[in-house]
Amino acid sequence: MSTKETVANVTIMVEGYPRVGFKAFSNMLVDGSAGVCISRLHPDYVAEKYDLKGPKFYWLTGNRSDVAISPKSLSPMLKAIKQDSRDTRLLVFLDGLEYLLLWNDMKKVLAAMIELGTMLDRNGGELFISIDPLTLEQVDLDRIYAAFPRVMAMETVKEQAQQIASTSPGGAAPVGAGLAVSKVSTASP
Repeated sequence: MSTKETVANVTIMVEGYPRVGFKAFSNMLVDGSAGVCISRLHPDYVAEKYDLKGPKFYWLTGNRSDVAISPKSLSPMLKAIKQDSRDTRLLVFLDGLEYLLLWNDMKKVLAAMIELGTMLDRNGGELFISIDPLTLEQVDLDRIYAAFPRVMAMETVKEQAQQIASTSPGGAAPVGAGLAVSKVSTASP
């Protein structure tokens, strides 16, 4: 079985400029879904700048904080998400994959993302990993793209706006359902 089949609930969200991944995540939580945002950026900054209300925040940093997770080890992040996703359908947004790669090798990071996906899948949760292709070496980008499906963040926000505008209070589909998956990687400086 291929990695894509095993972790279909893990999606790479390809970012450019302006960054819209946080907006896409915010739109995903509009229905009251439980969310966790893991980012290199300080949680207060993210919450204010991107109007993210509701998700739990973890800060990828070496600084001490109640919400800090060190990027040097992947275990604390896995443990935190395991705890948060217990008996809950959880949507997780990770902004900082390249930061994790500074401290951990690609094989370990990919294994951790697969483990997160498997963990979240037990309750119907999903993991969205925001990346800017210009911040990664091509060989690493190719490995990431081979492991997980991807969407273009800007397209996702546009589609979500259309879905929100036309949504009636009916049955809920999985959050990522119906999003266009990019077959090619495009990046602009």
